[in-house]
Amino acid sequence: MKGTPTQNALAVLLTLALLGAIGIRATAGNTASTLQGPELLAAADGLLCTVLGDTLHCADEQGQSVHEVALTSLGIRGITADLQVLAGGEVLIGDAADKRILRCDPARGACATLFEADDSTFVGTFKFHLDEASGRLFIADTRSHRLLLHTPEGGTQHLQAPVVLEYPNRIALTADERLLVANTRRQRLDVFSLTEQELIHERRYLSAGAGRRPTTFAVGPADRLWILHADGWLNDGELRVHDSPEDPPIPVALPATANLSAVVRFGERMIVADRAGIALYAIDPDALTAAPFGNGAFAEALAERAEQRAAALRRGDHAFIAALVLGFTVLGIGVLIVRADARGTTSPTGRTSPTTHFAPADRYPLVRWIEPDAAAMQRLERMLKLGALLQGVGLIGIVIATLLLFRLSAPVDPDILWRLGLLLGGLMLATPLLLGPMRQALRNRIGRRGSLMYLRDHRGQVLQIPPEESLHDKRLITYGPVAVLLRSGYGTPFYTPETFERDIRPLLARSRPVGPINLMIYQLMHRNPLAVAGALLILALMTILVVVAL
Repeated sequence: MKGTPTQNALAVLLTLALLGAIGIRATAGNTASTLQGPELLAAADGLLCTVLGDTLHCADEQGQSVHEVALTSLGIRGITADLQVLAGGEVLIGDAADKRILRCDPARGACATLFEADDSTFVGTFKFHLDEASGRLFIADTRSHRLLLHTPEGGTQHLQAPVVLEYPNRIALTADERLLVANTRRQRLDVFSLTEQELIHERRYLSAGAGRRPTTFAVGPADRLWILHADGWLNDGELRVHDSPEDPPIPVALPATANLSAVVRFGERMIVADRAGIALYAIDPDALTAAPFGNGAFAEALAERAEQRAAALRRGDHAFIAALVLGFTVLGIGVLIVRADARGTTSPTGRTSPTTHFAPADRYPLVRWIEPDAAAMQRLERMLKLGALLQGVGLIGIVIATLLLFRLSAPVDPDILWRLGLLLGGLMLATPLLLGPMRQALRNRIGRRGSLMYLRDHRGQVLQIPPEESLHDKRLITYGPVAVLLRSGYGTPFYTPETFERDIRPLLARSRPVGPINLMIYQLMHRNPLAVAGALLILALMTILVVVAL
């Protein structure tokens, strides 16, 4: 179907607008994901440090900014793996990209390498703890499920743990030489005593519930353990205080929308980080009450980052709505044009398409129509109905889940709502795009008169196809907007072997076989709006997958 220059220009503009909206949505989603709140906290000697984006921020006990240093100026250009504040104000920073630990002085902006991994199995996701008195550096190699000990004299050695470690996500050494490890995948926190050669397992703190995993912890006043328990995706963190492994943990009340990511002792208070809200809270260890932490430039940096993320979320929401509206507009216009051409009517401009050659069926009385096997077609029709039912159930389920998430008072990561929205929009577009053309192709028929091929659509209109122009692949014959199914997706033929060999194969022999890519290009050249919408949907889904992967 060829349109007028005005129609073609409108189609191009709508398509570009749709792709632009999808691009804005993907960019906004990527921006929002990079504008998360503080993931790491470290404190000692009246100095609290965290990382926001590519900047190291440090504050004093009153929440006033002390240092604000760009990580690039310290030689760090990748993801920060971990932090530790040392006596005297120095900061250990884990550089995940280069698999090293730097000892930095934020006041001077200078760093020296304390540890650099030369092991190919060291992936780069790690946590560490430096015992300043002895110079021992304990490292939890998270992705390789092991503990390492590094000393200036002895180098790096593997510490044999008497229990299975899976994704150790935090490590710390207490004053009484106890090594604490967050055994995240095993849903517990293990406590070891140290000897010169091995670790001795002493006790464990179990997770707060089924599916809850200890992601990080801190030792607070009176040697109480403050443990963050999260879900399988390390989201929806809950802070609990443990007096002993035998006593039940005490939950700490925090804002319902908070998504906790880190906890640290700062003087006589505990500081916890809210990833989603981009905020810090100071907790009284006795009353277990929380109050916002931060003043001056330090609080302004947190607020500015929160506003940037909120703006990205708003842009993404608006672009997503615009993409849905534009997508349905393109699809609706295309379906109307297809319906008009299938009925043999003219376009709204009064012109008839010169490439489709639609005409009433009575003009071809000598054409013999080849009917497919009824049983095979019924089986495929049932499969299509089942697919439509499953998609409908999935669509309703996503809508209900989205509404429930909006109504729940529990913390909800906004990215979850974004993914549900994308999945909802994908199903809304995929249902008519995938099932509609297949149902039409089921009811279409192929015919022959001598050496000429004819296609009849499900409304009874006939399309005459010159043999040198027809296209086919292993499953269908197509010409312009009309397609006839030959085989199912599993290769099951819809025509008996005798019918296929006698009637269809001679027609295929005179046509040009193509692959699925050329077939889509052919339909795009013939202005098939369903093919255009399908191509846009595939491009959109690929874009979303790339953005999510990054």
